[in-house]
Amino acid sequence: MRLLYSNRSAAWLVLGGAAVQDALPDARACISLRPDWPKWHYRQGAALEALGQKAEAMAAYIRAQDPEPSNADTNAKVKALRSQDIKPQVGR
Repeated sequence: MRLLYSNRSAAWLVLGGAAVQDALPDARACISLRPDWPKWHYRQGAALEALGQKAEAMAAYIRAQDPEPSNADTNAKVKALRSQDIKPQVGR
């Protein structure tokens, strides 16, 4: 089930526009099913970033980095947000 949510979340992001808002609930559903997998946090970060919630996105990307610190895609997202002086917003 989590792969369905993950792939659907990614598809919503690719579609863009109004579909982006549907990516976040699917990413959160993945996290609720397996919170230790970094890909789900990355998907959540991508959805939040697409929705303009950059501080929350940064927190999600950092959670994705924790178990997988050498992931180039996640590291690039964190670096890009840091270059915009975005600080992670935790507690959400």
